[in-house]
Amino acid sequence: MNTRTRVLIFTSLGHFTNDSTSMLFPVLITYYVLLPNVSILFLGSSAIILNVISGLISTPIGSLADRTDHDALLIAAGIVILGVSGFILALPFRFESLTVHRCSATPMARTHPLRWESTARWEALEEL
Repeated sequence: MNTRTRVLIFTSLGHFTNDSTSMLFPVLITYYVLLPNVSILFLGSSAIILNVISGLISTPIGSLADRTDHDALLIAAGIVILGVSGFILALPFRFESLTVHRCSATPMARTHPLRWESTARWEALEEL
């Protein structure tokens, strides 16, 4: 498989897993609200915090991708972390979930910067 195809497949897979997991928590809120002692305010705040953390981490992860040549490793690590955090979010947990949200936000933050970086490198390879 050539480099262009691999970049397209893995960045697309990373983007798909990123969007799937980021949409999982809002859907699960309808279930979590039925659990005893769970505040809708906490659930809504958690959804906002997830996106804020993701936004704050995007720039440093993009900078890391620019400085190093470990795009494949960063994408693979993000996919694994998203899978684990998606599994954890699907469990009826006791809501020490801020840690889970931090875990979810980190790989979410990596998708767009890494996709841009990988695509830019692939374009540079084609020009050679």
